[in-house]
Amino acid sequence: MAAVNSLDVTTRSGSGTGAARALRREGKVPAIVYGGNGEPVSLAIEILALNRTLSIPGLMAQTLSLNIDGKPETVKLQDVQRHPVTEIPLHIDFVRLSV
Repeated sequence: MAAVNSLDVTTRSGSGTGAARALRREGKVPAIVYGGNGEPVSLAIEILALNRTLSIPGLMAQTLSLNIDGKPETVKLQDVQRHPVTEIPLHIDFVRLSV
């Protein structure tokens, strides 16, 4: 199945609770891409672009094209962690597809 949707993301250097909170204050959501033939990569995604993508019906069954600092990766959405009250995305997991 071809990648239907594209999402621009950037890599991030910090890890842990403090770095994730600082990222969220900037209007971004922490994420990670793992699996396939590569190493895990920590990412930051703009909240508005992510919300548009998450509103697509059947997204968990579709492939996505992540533009990680200009380099395309084909991934599937693995998990979305949301705030229990506001349902704002707190963290996203993607699985890299080896093509």
